[in-house]
Amino acid sequence: MISIIKAFREITKIPGYHKQLASQLSSTQWEKISYGNHKRQYLLYAGQKDPQAPVAVWIHGGGWQFGSPEKLVAFGEYFFKRGYSVYLPSHRRIPRFNGASIFKDVCEALTVVQCKAMSPPRILLGGMSSGGQLAALLALRQNEWRFNARLQGLITCGSPLSLRHMGASPTRRLFAGSSKGEQFDHLDPYTQLKTKPDFPAVILHGTEDGLVPWKSAIAFVNQAKLLGWNELNFVNLPGGTHLDSATFIRD
Repeated sequence: MISIIKAFREITKIPGYHKQLASQLSSTQWEKISYGNHKRQYLLYAGQKDPQAPVAVWIHGGGWQFGSPEKLVAFGEYFFKRGYSVYLPSHRRIPRFNGASIFKDVCEALTVVQCKAMSPPRILLGGMSSGGQLAALLALRQNEWRFNARLQGLITCGSPLSLRHMGASPTRRLFAGSSKGEQFDHLDPYTQLKTKPDFPAVILHGTEDGLVPWKSAIAFVNQAKLLGWNELNFVNLPGGTHLDSATFIRD
């Protein structure tokens, strides 16, 4: 179980973390593209001049109920400076919308990505916290969105990759329903990891994460090992907190 004290300490650091990210912004121009009628159904886009450039899709965190692409534009900048065209999707939120609706949103966002590309895009999926969970689901359930793309890889940072190892909470129930329900398994990356994937992945997680338990990542990684998924690289961060798992963008 997550310690209430640990969780409180993590949450109080988030405003400062967002301020730090904001200080890293450059002059890149971001276009807002709607993919639905709800105010949260949009994505931010910054494209390279080269139409053959690889694509990075980075999904914001916030426990499926907070956050926005605008607060994590620094992640987009990181990939844009490395030659990627970048999409930062937003999605509807709990408690008004459940995980099935949220997953449908990110699938719709990826449809926009594929339709906008002049040639089949090479997509790198990733996200922080709950955004990484959604990115992992997209990677493991490609048949529900991919029609004109190739998955290049997956990156998750401090993400709940096994909902069953998260422990029962109102947030988990609002997102995935009862752990005994069919919807829960459909929304759990751990359960969806049934066969060895054909793409590489990087999983970053701190042992002292106060919001998403380390064992959630470990359960997913151990399942990957059983399947022989040798292209998965687990970056274990001894003593690392929730926010420490995303420090790669400072490099």
